[in-house]
Amino acid sequence: TDSIRADLIETKLKQNELLARIKHIDSNVDVINEKCADVSNALAAEAERNKLRMEALMKKTYPEDSPAAIRRRIFSLMPEAEGDARIMQKANAKLMFELDSICQKAGLPYWTAYGSLVGTLSRNGFIPWDDDLDVAMPRPDFDRLVEYCRRHREELLPMRLMTVDDNPRYVYPIARFSDTRYRVKYQGIRDYGLGLFVDIYPLDGCGDTEEEAKAWVQQPMRDVKFINCCAADRFTPSRRGWLHTPAKLAGFAWARLHGSAHYIHRIEAWARQKDYEKCRYVGCTVWDTNWNIVFPREDLEETLYVPFEDAEFPIPAGYDRMLRHTYGDYMTPPPPEQRIGQHFYTVWPKEQGAAEEHKEGAIS
Repeated sequence: TDSIRADLIETKLKQNELLARIKHIDSNVDVINEKCADVSNALAAEAERNKLRMEALMKKTYPEDSPAAIRRRIFSLMPEAEGDARIMQKANAKLMFELDSICQKAGLPYWTAYGSLVGTLSRNGFIPWDDDLDVAMPRPDFDRLVEYCRRHREELLPMRLMTVDDNPRYVYPIARFSDTRYRVKYQGIRDYGLGLFVDIYPLDGCGDTEEEAKAWVQQPMRDVKFINCCAADRFTPSRRGWLHTPAKLAGFAWARLHGSAHYIHRIEAWARQKDYEKCRYVGCTVWDTNWNIVFPREDLEETLYVPFEDAEFPIPAGYDRMLRHTYGDYMTPPPPEQRIGQHFYTVWPKEQGAAEEHKEGAIS
């Protein structure tokens, strides 16, 4: 009928108008992104000039130093974190001392990893923008640590090792050694009773050749994404645009239907297929699917205790090759815009009361 035809025409016109508005918004976003890119490039260029000036000054002041020693001096001269961030770092170092005591008592090898290892080598402590401590250990020793903490659960309090099998609300395939005297509120992550924490990464085998290891580490990518969906406290639209949002929503709903424990157990079973002790290459395949976190096992077979803050903790003897593989020139501080923490959360002692839960911001 004519009325139906008119309604269809009107609907089509409104649809075209809506699409035109979306196109206009997208074009404005492109302009803003271009301006942000220009500012970012200008800041990066200025940071590079400042780095070169500092290196020239250091070479003049310490003519006998190698280039690596010069970069270490520059890194060490950077100011410490301030305020709440520094308080959190010191409390984390004390928590790390407790974990080290357990590992020494139980005869479990481990070592500082990732940004914590860079901080150990460059400053004998935290990088100013780092917001947690990372350690890694072979899967067999990780399992023994989990079992030890279960057997000694009561005597370890207020410290607690968190895994999905010990805390059904826990959402990650790595473990966290947590100080329950503190309260942590993550931005964008479901609450699972976390206190101040040290991340513990279990390392599994990846294969005997680079080609095998590169292919192996990519396999769990889908389960890692599903685990992140389960960890999120809410759904967020796709950053690739509204056309991709329905597919992301379907994946989010599917992941939440099964729950984080389902995917964590599945990815762990997959990772355990390759024995740590029998593979030339190893890595934390349950958490990261990038080749740059896979290392030759021989680099990890010996450890050295070195100063970190007010204590000493182990580092892998093959640290240089490992860190160059992951970060490149790890002794050169990154540009200012990259000096940010990897976690966004608020942390406070429980004794300060529940009112702190309403504080905004992040320690990072």
